[in-house]
Amino acid sequence: MSYPFDTWLAASVLTDPRRPELGAFLRGWEEICVATPAVAAALWWKQYSWYATIAAVEGWMLGTVPDLLPSAVPVRVSLSRPHVIVRPGPAEPIIGGSAVDFAKWFRQDVLDIHLSPMVERLHDLTRVGRRVLWGSVAHAVAYPLAGGLPDYADVLAEIGAPLDGLLSCGDGGEVERNTCCLAFRMGEPTVCSYCPIRRTSGDVDHVGQLRVSSLR
Repeated sequence: MSYPFDTWLAASVLTDPRRPELGAFLRGWEEICVATPAVAAALWWKQYSWYATIAAVEGWMLGTVPDLLPSAVPVRVSLSRPHVIVRPGPAEPIIGGSAVDFAKWFRQDVLDIHLSPMVERLHDLTRVGRRVLWGSVAHAVAYPLAGGLPDYADVLAEIGAPLDGLLSCGDGGEVERNTCCLAFRMGEPTVCSYCPIRRTSGDVDHVGQLRVSSLR
């Protein structure tokens, strides 16, 4: 089938292994990225998980929690920017929600029910590494927290697996990934400013020649 670009679909459609939409979209997305299936999947997931995770984290910081169950979340993908839009369901106010409460809700509603099935679907379709995909989620959790919550690393620790160990959190609020999103393997190689390649590559001159971006 040809993917119906610019059409809104429930996230549950994309996670359903019986439905062809995600696989059809990824084939078109590979052409945009000029990348292998695994790399293209990782780059698409970086955007998808960013929208879904930011909605959860920023909502909690503002005293609300959105409905992120896959059946309640419309998703739109497009050949033009923005390539992915994830629209959370209605938000409900919370009063005095602690980091422990947030972590419990995030693990259940966001990780287990929504993002984990998508990770498995992408892995089955393209063989992209699960750790690479979860690294994008961990970064999306930490990035907004680091700007306004001194003990943001404790929130990540409270969430635990599969996000633990995927970030390096500095005392000054710096957040760096311990896994690469694989952007350096796309047609126009890119090394993100928080990429571990910038810390570990022995070919510093080569890394310096690559385009630096956040890829969002």
